Amino acid sequence: MELDFAFLADAADVTMGKLFVMGGAFDTIHVPGFPAVHPMLAVVVRLLFKPHDLDRKHELEILLLDADGRQTASAKGDLNMPKAPGAPAGWKQAIILPLRFYNLPFKLAGHYSFEILADGQMLKAIPLRIIEAPKQ
Repeated sequence: MELDFAFLADAADVTMGKLFVMGGAFDTIHVPGFPAVHPMLAVVVRLLFKPHDLDRKHELEILLLDADGRQTASAKGDLNMPKAPGAPAGWKQAIILPLRFYNLPFKLAGHYSFEILADGQMLKAIPLRIIEAPKQ
């Protein structure tokens, strides 16, 4: 299994194999003050399954880590991609996952990271910066 792409979005959904994104590909969130709670955020992931990855269980895990490497949130689940009927030999099958996180707590301003792991292997780290919005 390999990661084709991953990014953060305010909201995302997949319908009939097409990805619909609102407010995507950012790395900074402005909050009014701390501690803060961000109402919703999606980690959008597109995975490619090679023929030998099909029809077997895989574990996907998303970790939110603070600047000191402490876990502040996580999501974990199993994936099993069945072989598509009529798929050409050697074809990599794709799945797009909008993994939603609700009410994420941020105690302090700083640098965070969403780490994407598949079968215990790190595929990508997506940086995220949380800062206080300027007073108006």
